[in-house]
Amino acid sequence: MQYIDKLSHHEIAWTLSRADPTLLQFLRGKEPWLANELTCLHNAIPVSRTYRAFPQGSVSKALGYLPKGAFKSPGAVMVKAGLDFKNPGDHSDRARYVRPQGEQRAFYRRGSSQGVLGFRGTEVLAQDLAEGLEGLRHYPGGEAIASHFSALENRIILKQSVPLALSVGDALDEANVGAKFQARYFARYGELAPAPVPLLVTRLPRRAARHLEQTLRPLLRPFVFDHLEELTSDGLACLVSYHPHLPARMGRVSFQSVMGPYALHGFDRRTALLRAQRLDPQGIVGRWARLVARMFILETLPCTSSHVLDQCISSQHLDLHGGVTSLRSLQELSSVRSETELTETLMICVMELANAARDLTLRPLDNIEKYRKSFADAIAEPSMSLMSAWIFEELKIALDEERKTGNVDSRIAHFFTSPFGYGPLTEWLATLFDGGVSEQWKDMNDAWK
Repeated sequence: MQYIDKLSHHEIAWTLSRADPTLLQFLRGKEPWLANELTCLHNAIPVSRTYRAFPQGSVSKALGYLPKGAFKSPGAVMVKAGLDFKNPGDHSDRARYVRPQGEQRAFYRRGSSQGVLGFRGTEVLAQDLAEGLEGLRHYPGGEAIASHFSALENRIILKQSVPLALSVGDALDEANVGAKFQARYFARYGELAPAPVPLLVTRLPRRAARHLEQTLRPLLRPFVFDHLEELTSDGLACLVSYHPHLPARMGRVSFQSVMGPYALHGFDRRTALLRAQRLDPQGIVGRWARLVARMFILETLPCTSSHVLDQCISSQHLDLHGGVTSLRSLQELSSVRSETELTETLMICVMELANAARDLTLRPLDNIEKYRKSFADAIAEPSMSLMSAWIFEELKIALDEERKTGNVDSRIAHFFTSPFGYGPLTEWLATLFDGGVSEQWKDMNDAWK
């Protein structure tokens, strides 16, 4: 089966060559195959015929993300990945393209190295778009206020995103934020951050937005549909990015499906299985912490103070190779408006990483799964106090190491160097609860209105 079509009728809205030619030059030197790929993409972009995982049969139903042999439980057959980087001579759709299990808004095409190109936003042209949207309609929203909406409406109202599509505004925002951060990271460290590098944004034909609106109209309440029209008023887009490897998103991995009953045999057995396949939990978390510490050095925050938006260091965006798969939630430290907002944002950073670390080391043990209905439930799970302490220490170690060659804002340094105890606790509580209304609740209140 052929999974990919070509779309030649598109308009280039943004390119890295115009935004930062120096960064593109470095990337092309690192990945020579990109030059020809970019030329081809200006003429036509690949479009997926389905929002489902592919190629069927070669992609593991549980874990299509990791290199072949990433997991092997006793007596089990080695799990195959959906992309065979050791067979560069095969240029069929089956070999070149992959959509890992759980990825509904992106698919990938390999180059001649470990690097891949990611394509987000073309699912709106998929033949089974209606089926995918209908599935989201019957999936619960989850979070407190979001529970009043389906997952479909939740994405539109609270997350401000277009289901199974990408608005031009979101694509341009993510491209600009990503390019700026990668340029800053490269200037300081002489290498790219373990994160996507945006290459181009292309506008899809107007018929794509009309088709999406027609498909969604009967599935949404009127006020939600009105908001959808606002989000798509500038049209829909495809964002093409370079990734240093096929993304292995933490939140999309089904450890139980891969490990079978061994995933449920407790922390020690689970950790041993991970390490046997060169997935050391401490090493992975340490690399996440180092990336966040470097963000702090670069006067960038990986999170916002709002739980409404997806954070780039949440489970669904953290990569098992030690990086992130999205940079959309990044914000400049200078944009933080108050000490309360900064403290809240730093605490959210700790909690998001703790939640991901818990997913890596404990999910899906029974006493963990019952807390996974929402993020609010997740942070109430008893092991979160231990995970938070672990993450706090990892961030402190990483920040101390990075400060040997760079400066960090004194407020961030103070947050991670304060000793534990009642005295420091009263300081942070006074900052957090200063009598005002947090931006998080302002955002949620505005969304509810």
